[in-house]
Amino acid sequence: MDFKKKVEDRFNNAALIVSDENPFISKVAVYEGLDVVTFRDKKIFSGSVVKQIDDAIQYIHLNNRVQITLGHNGKRMESYSYPIDAVREAIMNAFVHRDYTMSSDIKIEIFDDRLAISSPGSLPDGLTVEDIKQGANAKRNSILINALDKLNYIENYGSGIRRIYSLYKGFMRQPELIATHNLFTVVLYNMNYKLNTMELNRHMISTVQYLSNGKPASRQEIQDALDLQKSYTSELLSSLKKSGIIGSEGRGLATRYYLIATDTG
Repeated sequence: MDFKKKVEDRFNNAALIVSDENPFISKVAVYEGLDVVTFRDKKIFSGSVVKQIDDAIQYIHLNNRVQITLGHNGKRMESYSYPIDAVREAIMNAFVHRDYTMSSDIKIEIFDDRLAISSPGSLPDGLTVEDIKQGANAKRNSILINALDKLNYIENYGSGIRRIYSLYKGFMRQPELIATHNLFTVVLYNMNYKLNTMELNRHMISTVQYLSNGKPASRQEIQDALDLQKSYTSELLSSLKKSGIIGSEGRGLATRYYLIATDTG
């Protein structure tokens, strides 16, 4: 096959993918719990790559629950389970960089604690996961990328993965990139998922009850009220804070802890 024919085939394939006759589909599944045993819902998206991108983002958004937190001062804050921009970047990455010579489908899986987006194909041009994290990129589908860029679907090409990590900065469960010979997966963790399935011991329950009056309290006050040791109280408060059950303000001896009231929908 001569060079001209290769170029023509690439243009023809890209034109097909952005058309309504696009033969490639994407699948989404919502599971109950943390494994694939029980389906809550499943969908198949077809049509142009642009339509599938829009459909996938919209569907995830419908399943992207909002947590409302109320600080001790009554200030209301809303946070999505998955940062909206992180979802968009991960979806764009899947459609833009998938290997369109493979017949496999893009697969989106939503669990209680995570969102996994998998696209067919290994990393191109010998790239590693660490290279990707550092911002390296290879244009496997350069014509498609240019087409989506002209449609304003791509911003700051090459910075998507780094942007995802920046949106998760400070969160205890960082995104994961998993590359095999035939698949590349981005895993985003639910930022509102509580280790709310964790069993609270009696001291944790007592701490929650103590803070339930809405009045912030210091570590010393909680320690004295529950008759606990200093080191144990510090560990207790740290665990409750990491799980999202309590929040804190101030530093050092001035730190005050308060109960986080949540409502999801």
